[in-house]
Amino acid sequence: MAVMIPAHPPKVHLERHAERELWERFRDKLSDDFRVYHSLPYLRQNGAQGEIDFLVVHRELGMLVVECKGKGVERANGQWYRMLKEGGRERLDKSPAEQARGQVEHIVKGLGDPMRRAIGNDRTSHFPFLYGWAVAFPFGPGPNKKTLDFPPEVLLLSRDLTGDLEGALARIMAFHGAKLPVRIPPLSQPHFEAACAVISPDVEVPFETRAASLDRERESLVELSEHQQSVVRGLMANPRVRVQGGAGTGKTLLALHAAREMARRGKRVLLTCFNIGLAEHLAECIEKRGEGFEGSIEVTHFHGLCERASALLGKPFGPPRGAAREEIVDFWMHRSAAILLDAIVEGHEEVRGWDAIIVDEGQDFGEDWWAVLDESLADPKQGHRWIFYDERQTIFGRPSCVPEDGMIFGLSENFRTTHAICDDLNQLIDSPMYPHALAPVGEPTSIYPMWGPSKTQKKLGELLEQLTTRDGVALDQVVILSPHSPERSTPGAPGELGGVKLVYEIAERGQGVLFTTIQSFKGLEAEVVILVDVDVDNDWYSQELRYVAASRAMLRLYVFAKSSWPN
Repeated sequence: MAVMIPAHPPKVHLERHAERELWERFRDKLSDDFRVYHSLPYLRQNGAQGEIDFLVVHRELGMLVVECKGKGVERANGQWYRMLKEGGRERLDKSPAEQARGQVEHIVKGLGDPMRRAIGNDRTSHFPFLYGWAVAFPFGPGPNKKTLDFPPEVLLLSRDLTGDLEGALARIMAFHGAKLPVRIPPLSQPHFEAACAVISPDVEVPFETRAASLDRERESLVELSEHQQSVVRGLMANPRVRVQGGAGTGKTLLALHAAREMARRGKRVLLTCFNIGLAEHLAECIEKRGEGFEGSIEVTHFHGLCERASALLGKPFGPPRGAAREEIVDFWMHRSAAILLDAIVEGHEEVRGWDAIIVDEGQDFGEDWWAVLDESLADPKQGHRWIFYDERQTIFGRPSCVPEDGMIFGLSENFRTTHAICDDLNQLIDSPMYPHALAPVGEPTSIYPMWGPSKTQKKLGELLEQLTTRDGVALDQVVILSPHSPERSTPGAPGELGGVKLVYEIAERGQGVLFTTIQSFKGLEAEVVILVDVDVDNDWYSQELRYVAASRAMLRLYVFAKSSWPN
């Protein structure tokens, strides 16, 4: 594997998905003779800071600046554009070639003298490395070569990344070498090390930071096994399927995979769930992949679909003002589903005609809802209805009522958490889960006493300050969960703790550390979870609620408990 600097991959989000893909290809397909620098900062001649997507360095081949572009970048009518996720496109200030060439010029000018001095060759004006640039399109066939404004020889396409990547880099460097006025010989190993030290001076880190430890452990987590993916393909012929499994066994990933697989086959797919936050997460996951399907995938929570039906019928949506609790419950459990059924019967295509319906966290659905969803299928009897569920996560005060028709498939291998967290979870359920063999061991759960409001705030603030400020854990990797609303929790709902900003809406996650309820965060996950107001002696903090809360943690779990944990 190549030596990657830094050693941890970029986080996956829409704008950097291509960079993550290219980072992984460089790491896995290149030998350790290569050093690959990602997001390398440099100073432009005007003093402004720039950033290079990738700088690939090899003792014999030389130094290559690689500009990485995703699917949404294209050239049309002599101009380069970036496609916008909300539709339309915007023109790029510079073409990919102009960006890469400019970065090479800055690197050669800025590092030439220091590098020559470092290797003891300051009497020549030549840069001591063979150097060049390339443009990478990790996804798909890449741009039409006939429309390019740069030589096709410097393209790195998906077939290069999955094939002989070292050969492709050698080919590009040979292309650049043929254009130089003089031949630049390979560096000796000591000179190569000295040159790399100029590119990115070593910083001695006497211990592994918690942030680095979390990144390393997350890389060890297996997202979805080939066996499970093959199971989805094998089950495609079955219209009614139930997939049952514990937290972290891959249900949501399988639901996403099933939705994509059906859309690839030209089906119109509804991917739905109960929780608003989970629906937003599922929609983001579909959007991140940016795949084009012959069919389509619509993602919404169940009551979002009911609200759409209400608008189509021209009716207000929601329980009446001042309604009693029984009326409110009746609306959300029964009346909302009846509104959806009315719109289906009236023939509104916006809420009916699905070829397939995929339900995640199906144990949260009301009994009336299943018949309504079946009626929304293009073929109510033979249309695909797949349900992913865990009956041990019924925390909304109603029993699970998943239909018992169709094939059932069980999951028992935990892909999401460390061995240590999985051990905690197994103390809260009857049938055990088994952590994946490649999952990290992790650290045991840290348990703190639950004090009064002021002392809990102080200790919680110290923990947040330690994690985010001193250990470098990102804000979006940490979540605080309580069975109560933040305002009614022991710590209250302050604006910050320990100098760390808190936010209270899932949509604001990353702008501060999220503090929300266990119920709102159901179906979601975080690298670090802090549980507060834990009281195993109170009936309202049920075993099911503790199981749901603890299973949100992937790598670290901290518990502020009034008594013991987990039982």
